[in-house]
Amino acid sequence: MATPENFGVRGERPSDPELLDWLASELIKSGWSRKHLIRVIVHSSTYRQASGHQPDLAGQDQENRRLSRQNRFRVEAEIVRDLSLTVSGLLDRTVSGPRIQPPLPDALMRGLELKNECFMHPSEGADGYRRGVYVTAQRTFTYPMFKEFDVADPNAPCTLRDQSITPQQALALMNDPVFVQCARELGLRLVRECAGGRDARIEYAFQLCLARRPSPQESAVLGEVYEGHRSAYAKELRLARALVADAGRRCLGRHGGLDRRRADDHQSG
Repeated sequence: MATPENFGVRGERPSDPELLDWLASELIKSGWSRKHLIRVIVHSSTYRQASGHQPDLAGQDQENRRLSRQNRFRVEAEIVRDLSLTVSGLLDRTVSGPRIQPPLPDALMRGLELKNECFMHPSEGADGYRRGVYVTAQRTFTYPMFKEFDVADPNAPCTLRDQSITPQQALALMNDPVFVQCARELGLRLVRECAGGRDARIEYAFQLCLARRPSPQESAVLGEVYEGHRSAYAKELRLARALVADAGRRCLGRHGGLDRRRADDHQSG
């Protein structure tokens, strides 16, 4: 429903109260087994249907309130990071353990040092590549990348996360130290695992990241981007070596005589 925070109080009425009654009775009959109820839901044809648009149902259920198709939502902020680490081959799948802290932008780290926030220093080794569920959660400080992708406010209960599309999200994907390193490692992975040329590697990258082949138009656009960045790096071999050799967080604005904007333009590719 559209107002889960007011469910049962003054919020919007459910679209199918009979279904809720049936699920409640099923929960009681199963001995209050939540595992059984979840199994019933995920095995249903409604839950397992595709998310593709159905023109014949668009007019009847435009907002998909009656679940005419599977909902299509962006993954949560933590999963955005996890997916990037996975395709790059960096993800550490260790389960449980202490909290971790991914690398933060240099400017933010300088501000934290002034406040003596020593606990926010990046985790070392494989710990820095563990799943997002282990990232430090502080009421006084939210990991910036998570905040950009609508993570829940740790100071208040949350029944439904906001979903936004902002320019800051695109900038985070291009310039955040974690994604810079993931992009670098994905490129090295393509070189190691795909012996073909440019087009073969573009197709392999699509298979890894999107589980499908690129369209001819997508291949053409990425081919142009590839050639443009290749030409730029050919003129700045020192910058290219630094991007490949250094950790992702050291690639942000630390390239000798190059100014910050120019370095960001190069490393975002």
